[in-house]
Amino acid sequence: MSGVEVIGLVAAIITILDGVATVSSAIKDANGLPRAFREVDGRLPLAKDILESVEGVDPNESCWSSMELTVKNCHEKADYLKEIFDAVKKTSEAPLPRRYYNAVKNLGKGKQVETLMRGILEDVQLLAGRQSFNTATKGQIKELADAIEVLSKMPSSVPDRYFEDSTHSNVQNIASGGKGVFNDIEGENNIQNTYMEAVTQHYGRPKSSEEEG
Repeated sequence: MSGVEVIGLVAAIITILDGVATVSSAIKDANGLPRAFREVDGRLPLAKDILESVEGVDPNESCWSSMELTVKNCHEKADYLKEIFDAVKKTSEAPLPRRYYNAVKNLGKGKQVETLMRGILEDVQLLAGRQSFNTATKGQIKELADAIEVLSKMPSSVPDRYFEDSTHSNVQNIASGGKGVFNDIEGENNIQNTYMEAVTQHYGRPKSSEEEG
């Protein structure tokens, strides 16, 4: 990619983070919002300020080619972050924490908002560290390091059990008019289904008198 193209990607990241900030403002007072969302919200201005400075760097600078992968990685993380914030904001019967957990689970472990924001800041730190860019003040560099440390020490905003196998364990008592009880591994669903017909289970089915004869 040329310097112009990489700068265009930087501009796209800024736009995405603006979108995250807008959603964050809309949901910041929602009940059940994990603390990690507020931590992310507080770090967005720093990331955006430095990226805006990077955006103004001469596109003909030779170091742009070495920064291409960093910018691409940062863009990917920003995309994931926006996707999660949008999923949480979406109107749904599911409680807010559940919407968040499901969104992260769909993307995979390591996509918690605090992890993504830390990754974005680490990428911004790499960009800011380029002497030829000269895009961040000493105060911003320190603020970046402090923010990365805080986010790295945060407990996961998604319990590990949400990344476990989602196969449901079934406890069944099936007979004519009997009930089947299904317990979700997450312990949140207990669904009973009444069966109107007997269902034959092939687990040691007792032999009939004709079969034994």
